[in-house]
Amino acid sequence: MTTRLDIARARARVALARLTGEVLPDDVAARAAMDISTAPRLTRAGNPFVGVAGVHARGRDFGTPQPAVPDLLLDQAALSDAILIESGVFTASTLAAAKARVARGELHEHIRQNWKRALDESLIEPAVAARLGISRAKLRWMLGVGDLFAFVANAELHYPTWQFSNAPGHPVLPQLSRLVEAFPEGLNPASILGFMTTPHSDTRVNGRPVAPIEWLAAGQDAQPLVDILESYLL
Repeated sequence: MTTRLDIARARARVALARLTGEVLPDDVAARAAMDISTAPRLTRAGNPFVGVAGVHARGRDFGTPQPAVPDLLLDQAALSDAILIESGVFTASTLAAAKARVARGELHEHIRQNWKRALDESLIEPAVAARLGISRAKLRWMLGVGDLFAFVANAELHYPTWQFSNAPGHPVLPQLSRLVEAFPEGLNPASILGFMTTPHSDTRVNGRPVAPIEWLAAGQDAQPLVDILESYLL
């Protein structure tokens, strides 16, 4: 039976390898994967993915599109027009336009389409292992330390395809673990997909704004992306 001490040792072994640049032997990686992947079982009464660095929002199930903030626009008991305008989120005209879009169902359809895209542009575990040419144990080890990213939908792990690269010898975007750690838990997978595929003014290559996936693929430092993500929490 895997104990908490075994889990701690496995994580320490992985952390040391990451600091020194050591490539773990397959048998060590497999053992680490087993220890890390069984760690959540100790808290199964709560959430089975707590402690797995690469699983978004500690395993929160995003199986259905999340309620949109604009839903509150129709709930006068929750937020008054005055509060929304005074907060600076809306002007009187943009608030009226947003309410009209909600009433017509346009925003809900937009959310549904974005969520469908997030699922369509993801792979489940067997497909990821085949794409990367690695064992399921190695895949779970990479997920456990944040070198792969996944979210839960309908009790199944989904790996977004934006994290994969066609660069020879580098099938996964570099510095992914730094980025994964910075994703706010309140950011749903569709929003993360949008973030990763949208050019940002703070990430420029040859003077041109580029999306995070292009920024990382070009070997740029992940910190500007982390800074943008942290600004979402302010």
